[in-house]
Amino acid sequence: MAEGALRGRPAVADEFRAAATAELADAAPLPGNAFKVPMARNLLVAVLTSLARATEGTRP
Repeated sequence: MAEGALRGRPAVADEFRAAATAELADAAPLPGNAFKVPMARNLLVAVLTSLARATEGTRP
């Protein structure tokens, strides 16, 4: 993702989705591959949300 897009923002799905959408805005899929853009966005949101939940309470 664009460096700093999430810095200082809450670690929540809506923030992850906005950052991923911005990062993928210039994606130019080939014919028949357009489904991969939302798939990539959804994967980023799912992984980042999972990681954020896994690290809750582990920060000093």
